Amino acid sequence: MQRILGQFDGIEAMVLRKKYVDGMSLAQIAADPQAHTSISTVKKVHAALMRTLKFVDENGT
Repeated sequence: MQRILGQFDGIEAMVLRKKYVDGMSLAQIAADPQAHTSISTVKKVHAALMRTLKFVDENGT
């Protein structure tokens, strides 16, 4: 997981870390004072990350 986290920075890394390492829900991430972002943005970032990770997994890139 650390190798994957190291490939992302900013809000992407924060969402991945809080969701999959800290076990927080997307709503909890948005409510976190450190996030400074809306639930809508967190959901969009998470969806984009899932598409990226699926593509990498399928293509081995």
